[in-house]
Amino acid sequence: MPSAEMLPALPSAIALQKVAERLAAKLFPGSVLCLSGDLGTGKTTFVKGLGRGLGCPTEPTSPTFSLIDEHFGGRLPLYHVDLYRLTPDQVPSLHLEAYGSGVDFPLGVLAVEWPERLPHAFPECLHLQWVGPETGTENGLEGCRLRVTAVGDRHGMLRDFLLALFPGSPNL
Repeated sequence: MPSAEMLPALPSAIALQKVAERLAAKLFPGSVLCLSGDLGTGKTTFVKGLGRGLGCPTEPTSPTFSLIDEHFGGRLPLYHVDLYRLTPDQVPSLHLEAYGSGVDFPLGVLAVEWPERLPHAFPECLHLQWVGPETGTENGLEGCRLRVTAVGDRHGMLRDFLLALFPGSPNL
């Protein structure tokens, strides 16, 4: 089981987006980000920062009803997926594997909210889980921290990059 590392609490949505913007510079074609946490904790806010960091001309919004939003025109395509309204039995109909094959869609970044709804975990990914005593508060970030887990070497480099943004922070 990959080890989890805890990032320090971020003070605001703006700080969260800036972390995501910096991470976007390191993302590679085929990057998979799994974003877990309660409603309103900052998952879509994080994806907005990814979009800005990738140079997407449109700002990502929550794809709760569309399920998948595709953003082209940046350094890499951004595929933003929200599985909140689906059961694991329904997820295969989205054909998420097509976004990682490079055949039907250009390879880009796949950001998946509510990955616990997946019937099977991705073989490689960076998993960000929002945790904290104040998850679900009005601003969604008060006291929230990110637990970061990487599966695969390339995603491990992304985890290491995130940890390096916070030198001297205690980890799990």
